[in-house]
Amino acid sequence: ENGCGGGGTSGPMQCAVDMGALPSAMTHPYLATTTNTTCAYNDNQASAYVSNWFEPCHKDEECLKSYIGGDDCSDFYTTAMKTSIEVIDSFYDYTGGVYSDPACPDNKHNHAVAIVGWGTSDDVDYWILRNSWGESWGDGGYFMMERGVNMCCVACENLFFQ
Repeated sequence: ENGCGGGGTSGPMQCAVDMGALPSAMTHPYLATTTNTTCAYNDNQASAYVSNWFEPCHKDEECLKSYIGGDDCSDFYTTAMKTSIEVIDSFYDYTGGVYSDPACPDNKHNHAVAIVGWGTSDDVDYWILRNSWGESWGDGGYFMMERGVNMCCVACENLFFQ
């Protein structure tokens, strides 16, 4: 929605609904650029067709957990839930482990990511999230964030396609 300037998830979700489809990451990779190029998308490149989006779990991490497959993936609704987090300075330096920073606010967000799983390590509950900054950032483009405390507003705006 805001290119490299960050942003939330509701604008891009509505854009996908307006198009009626989701382009594949293979045919339309994220380029991390703010150029004003014309969208070259066409319907035969869709990876999924969508009709609506909704927010099932506003600020409710237990609800989010019920939508995302966990360690055993025995019962879940989706393989990824779109959400937004607040990025603060310490986040840029993440290289592994469970990210937790008490300075990260739980009431605002500025960067879209995807929740792809959850787990517990050394008695710390965490989310597994996919970032858009490429495989050289974090742990191969992924990161773990403390779960159960709405760290960096991870549960503030979670969106799901129909």
